[in-house]
Amino acid sequence: MGESLAECALRECLEETGCLWPLAIVPASLRVIGHLTPHASAMDGFIEVIGNRGSLGDIVPELVVLLGFAAVLLPLSVVATR
Repeated sequence: MGESLAECALRECLEETGCLWPLAIVPASLRVIGHLTPHASAMDGFIEVIGNRGSLGDIVPELVVLLGFAAVLLPLSVVATR
């Protein structure tokens, strides 16, 4: 029947963050929006390591962004579930 709000949000998130297709083919404005989520940074790092044979040093910026998301979202989730 209908999609739940969570399913719609997940689909939009995957479409705009490079999980379903490369961010290189979307307009610059969508790339900026995509990088407001951790998915885009994770995909950027994954593509660098797998696609470009990058090393850990090559994905330091992506790891810093992901750690930043974790540092903010983990305490928020703990507070939200109390």
